[in-house]
Amino acid sequence: MKRSTRVQQMDLWVMLLGYVRYAMGRMSTAPGMAQDLVKHYGPGCNDQQLKQIRDEIAAELATYDRMSKPLGMNCDHRTWQQTLALVEAQLLARQT
Repeated sequence: MKRSTRVQQMDLWVMLLGYVRYAMGRMSTAPGMAQDLVKHYGPGCNDQQLKQIRDEIAAELATYDRMSKPLGMNCDHRTWQQTLALVEAQLLARQT
């Protein structure tokens, strides 16, 4: 039996941001899971919350780019780049 639970927007954002922060730099399935969570639950966040997620991912990518190192493994770095593009697309879609 599938059960659903209501989650307040602020709680959703805290859980999503917390997982994104946890997953950064991991060399596992965590970056892909973070991408899936952002894809599915990002629309439930407000603009300011999505912008913070975007800014934190962008800052971490920029830090690793300056060091000429990938964020996680090369495949993880690409996943974070895709996740950043996903968040930007979600924000852009709200402007139309």
